[in-house]
Amino acid sequence: MLRKTADAAAGGEALSAEILQALAHPLRIRILRALLECSCCQCNLATNLDEHPVNISRHLAILARAGLVTITKEGTKTYPVPAFPEIRQILDLAERLVRRMAAERAKEARAYGAKGLRTSPTAG
Repeated sequence: MLRKTADAAAGGEALSAEILQALAHPLRIRILRALLECSCCQCNLATNLDEHPVNISRHLAILARAGLVTITKEGTKTYPVPAFPEIRQILDLAERLVRRMAAERAKEARAYGAKGLRTSPTAG
């Protein structure tokens, strides 16, 4: 029984890693944010994001393979849609985490600078 639980956990971790890898590009985050705000065809998405349609297509394919976006066709147009409403929560949480980390780093830099040191401890 313990082995099955460990296998299930490893499978969940692998899927989590796959999802996070699919989110690990600024354009894919912008794509998902745009899709959460409005429903539009892929060509309009490229225009709205000021990106080349081929680039949008490539990144949508990655999101679709990860199961984060579903793509439907109507005639000659394709319509990408976020697959789960929780995607908004994931992106919002990541944004909050980034803001918090940036504030912590700025705080560290100020504290380090106040001691008269030239570099911060996080600047490798």
